Order: sequence, then structure tokens, then C-alpha cells
Amino acid sequence: MQEAELFTRIPDLGPQLQKARHNNEPSRLQTRIKTPSGEKLLEITIRPTQDEKGRRTGTLIYLYDQTLEEKLQATVEELESTSEDLQSANEELETTNEELQSTNEELETTNEELQSTNEELETTNEELQSLNEELETTNQELEERTKELDQVNSVYSQTLEQMRLPVMLVDQDRRIEFWNSRALRLFGFKNKPPMELTIDQLPLSPELRNALVRRHRTVLVKQAPMITRDQHLGGKLNITADIHFSVIPREDHSKSVLIMFDPGSPERAVAQKPVAKKKKNRG
Repeated sequence: MQEAELFTRIPDLGPQLQKARHNNEPSRLQTRIKTPSGEKLLEITIRPTQDEKGRRTGTLIYLYDQTLEEKLQATVEELESTSEDLQSANEELETTNEELQSTNEELETTNEELQSTNEELETTNEELQSLNEELETTNQELEERTKELDQVNSVYSQTLEQMRLPVMLVDQDRRIEFWNSRALRLFGFKNKPPMELTIDQLPLSPELRNALVRRHRTVLVKQAPMITRDQHLGGKLNITADIHFSVIPREDHSKSVLIMFDPGSPERAVAQKPVAKKKKNRG
């Protein structure tokens, strides 16, 4: 094959030759060409040559015909596939024999299963009757448990209501779940508010509301009581009080925070009342 014909029939040869000469390193590529005897697979190796001083003296191009090796590899793969098919056919025959034997056993088993089905149906009826009794017992236990919880909640609410100080119960989302009557009066409510309020909606100064929110979050995280002392409630309240925060565990594994407002000693409560000015007697 002439050099011009070689470059014409193998378009990738030119760029690979330039690359090998530029990098002064061997390069290799595979390509297919059509010949009168059929298509051939060629492996082309391009190797620059150097003299003793490392200077490039030329370029060697090796052509290796891999067509026969490719055909041999394809033949081996076909033989391996044929062997696998024969082995699979043998396994299928063995499986068919086993299935026939198994069918006979299944027919015998079916007769036994039909006999046992009647016994299972009778047992199922007994189990259903037992489950019905268990469900009735469970319903009774749930009703009793509900009554117990209602009683506990009632006692808990009565206890909070009877406390001498304003208290409120706040859930993890800062919603106020319970007010005693003193807390309602403290914040100017005659009855329980018609909508659920959060502690950051109380009629307090923004600074104190933010302080309540921070303390509520800290108490839930640390699981320990805290006190914020001498907080001026401001506005119409005009009260200075210590604010107590305590964690209250719930039966559903959630937690609430009990917030109590304590004006402290009677002396401080009296000191907070406005003092009337005495009129001077004019002689």
C-alpha cells in the first residue's frame, strides 16, 4: 500500500502522525479499511525514532492486521455461547423432570390441604370471636383511660386555678394552653380569649415579649427552671414582678412551660402603688 493511498484510506492517520511527532511519543490507533478480500481491522503504531543524542531522526509506522484475531475471538465467543445454551437446555430438562415429580406431590398435598382447610376455617371462626372480645376489652380500657386523663386534667387545671399568683401554661410552639383567672385579670381579660394567643402577642413591651420568648426556648433546651427578676410589665399593668419558668412534662412526651408572675414581697407591691400628694394648708 503506497503512502498516499494509506493516508487517503485512513483519515485519522495524518493527525495521529502529527501528534506523535509533536509530542515525540509513540501513538496507537485502530481502524477498519475495505479491501478486495473484505473488511480488515488494522492496529497502527506510530513510533518516532531518535539518535544517541535524543534528536528525532524519523518516524516508524507499523501496521498490524488484527482481522484474524477478531474472527477467532468471535468464534470463541460463539462457542462459549453455544456451550451455555447446551448447558441451559440440560438444566431445563432436569427442571422439567423435577416439576413432573413435584406435580404429583402437589396433587397429593392438595388433598391434604383441602382436608385441613375445613379445620382452619373452624379455627378462624374461633379467632374472630376472640378478636371481637379483645376489641371490646380494648374499647373499655380506652374509655377508662380517657376518663382518667380527663380527671387528671381537671385536677391539674383546678390546682393552677387555685394558685395565688397569675400562671399560664405554654406549649412548645409558644401557644398559651391555659390561664388561671389571676393571669386573665393581670392582662385585662374578663374571660379566656376567644382565639389562641402566643406569649409574643401578650400586651407587654416588645423587649419583655422577646425576653419571654428567649426564656421559654432556653428552659425547654436546658430542662431546668429559670427566674427573670424585677421585670416591669409596663403599660396599664404598672407592675414589677419576678417571672418564673418551669418545664412541665406531658404524657405524650412533649413538654410545656409553666410561666408564673410573682410581684414578690408585700412591701414591693405597696411601693408600686401611686402615692397621693397631700394638699398644703394655707394659713
